Amino acid sequence: MQGGGGGERFSVAAPQPDNAAEEETADLPFSLRQYSRADLRHWSPSRFEERTDIHPGQNGAGASPPESPDTKERFHEHEFNIVASELVPLNRSLKDYRDGACANKPRPSMLPATSVIIVFHNEAWSTLLRTVHSVINRSPRELLVLLG
Repeated sequence: MQGGGGGERFSVAAPQPDNAAEEETADLPFSLRQYSRADLRHWSPSRFEERTDIHPGQNGAGASPPESPDTKERFHEHEFNIVASELVPLNRSLKDYRDGACANKPRPSMLPATSVIIVFHNEAWSTLLRTVHSVINRSPRELLVLLG
């Protein structure tokens, strides 16, 4: 507490960075220094799994339903081919399209927990549910605290 004039002011010292976390993240383009060691969690990256079973949308392949009056009519519900979207499984596999330099970049062994908020309006259920499944299946369990 610092005195001054007739009122009192409070000052709070900035938290000091944890040396272990700072050393581990020194070469990263972002900073974890704002987190205390207690806020960080050990994690392991989610694996990308390419599956060999053949389903529409599997490994990022397209889905092509036969043309029908229903397909054309339902297109206007969300302005994309909703019939094709409904053919793609909720738990589809995707290829890892990251550049090799990105995929092999070192990551810190500890990161802060996170929440994922999905904002949507008038969204097709097939795409919304696939998004939810993707977040759950591809996020490190140790880091995902809330999905809303």
